[in-house]
Amino acid sequence: MILHHYIWGTDDVQIVEELPPHFLIVKSTIGNGNLALFSKLSEQQGRYFRNANKRFYDAGFNENGESMDPSDEYIPFVPDIMFDDNCKGYLLLIQPSALNTLEGVKRKVESINAIDKEVREHDEFYAGSLRNILISYELVERN
Repeated sequence: MILHHYIWGTDDVQIVEELPPHFLIVKSTIGNGNLALFSKLSEQQGRYFRNANKRFYDAGFNENGESMDPSDEYIPFVPDIMFDDNCKGYLLLIQPSALNTLEGVKRKVESINAIDKEVREHDEFYAGSLRNILISYELVERN
């Protein structure tokens, strides 16, 4: 499957395994054949990011793909979303790395699903708050 990215170009990924409800473990050619994890976006999410993705990058990078801020403070806030030839979106959750193993990535998917199940058991307001907390934690951890 060919995936396209506004900055990184194309990646010919080989699907290793699909896991419910919407995860893909792939071997990435950009990542030298290392494993990566994607989440398939819904049609609505894909349409939103297809329209917004260029603006995300234009806000943080110049025409050469270099960060406009030497501290690179924008990078953690720009989601890596790639699109296939049918314009379906895929959110990169785990970047390709030689450290990724199939069993390790599967354990992370199981953890994500367990957390999501816990979040869904609460009312909509509380669930939204929990998701915001988790996203904020991840952004802080990436810096």
